Amino acid sequence: TCSLVVLDKEGKPLTISPSGRKNQNIIVWMDHRAITQAERINALHHRVLDYVGGIISPEMQTPKLLWLKQHMPNTWANAGYYFDLPDFLTWRATGDDTRSLCSTVCKWTYMGHE
Repeated sequence: TCSLVVLDKEGKPLTISPSGRKNQNIIVWMDHRAITQAERINALHHRVLDYVGGIISPEMQTPKLLWLKQHMPNTWANAGYYFDLPDFLTWRATGDDTRSLCSTVCKWTYMGHE
């Protein structure tokens, strides 16, 4: 899944809801609020796109993060943790915030070989 979990600096849920609903701190994979941001990223033709199928989807984490920065500056400023949902569940179960290689490379556009 490319569901983005947003927590504050203390590890508590931080709203991603434009209306401010505090119980919403996950942008689920099928949420396409970041279409414009994905288009903007794709227009750059950055070489990282070669590693994600040539284009970035609004379902991926990078456009969602850009959307949060542009549309919810308070959430952006107060965020302490961003997790892909499986990594969040691992963190909750173990206390270890290590991210999976799949999450970092396939969803967060990390180019570990460089």
